[in-house]
Amino acid sequence: MIVSYNGRGFSGFQCQPNKVTVESALAKALSRLFGEPIKMTYSGRTDSGVHASNQVVCIKVNTKRELDEVINGGNCYLPEGIDILDVVLCDDSFHPRFNAKSRIYSYVFTSDRVPFYLKRFLVPVQFKPTLDCFNVFSDCVKGRHDFQHIRKKGSSEKTTIRRILNCGLQKNSIKDLYDFKKFITVYQIKIEADGFLYRMVRNLIGLYFDLEKQKLSFSDIKSLLGSNDKKVKINPVPAYGLSLVSVVY
Repeated sequence: MIVSYNGRGFSGFQCQPNKVTVESALAKALSRLFGEPIKMTYSGRTDSGVHASNQVVCIKVNTKRELDEVINGGNCYLPEGIDILDVVLCDDSFHPRFNAKSRIYSYVFTSDRVPFYLKRFLVPVQFKPTLDCFNVFSDCVKGRHDFQHIRKKGSSEKTTIRRILNCGLQKNSIKDLYDFKKFITVYQIKIEADGFLYRMVRNLIGLYFDLEKQKLSFSDIKSLLGSNDKKVKINPVPAYGLSLVSVVY
């Protein structure tokens, strides 16, 4: 099934003791619908406050339900902020995480004033992005690297080597919802990789922001992709601008 959610109010996706997570809310809703305990696999964990428009979730159940019933019935039991968008049948061998070839994350920000209705999704910045700076940053991080110094420690990955396939910046103007004569300039960074480490995306974009603000140099980033002999400090960007937008199979 394809699930979207607003990460605000949830302590990430994965179940955690004594915390409200997207997985626990999904399991509770689907358990009511199917009348049996629910265990699920998914394409990847998202951190606290991070959104998703296309999280892939797989469940195995003994009770038969029509696909439309799963969508409509599941959404009736889900709390505000989580939606089941689509449901399809899959083979028993399919695993949404291990069969994924890549994942794509989006980060949105603006140098304009952020309207009140976008404050939970659009991050304000105090600079205007320059394409030259971003392209050099993108060329620097794309490819296969050891990202052990561009993650938050505490996770248990077997390897910290990942391959960034694409890293792009787009600019667009959207109309103000309450005044169509006004426009908001929105920037979007999309990063696609074969896998991500804990807080890797937020740290990468934080590095780019500090490059634009001239707080870091490109040699600092190269150091982080190596031995980090320069002991570079990373300032992660806020979680609410980040969304999991696609999983590629």
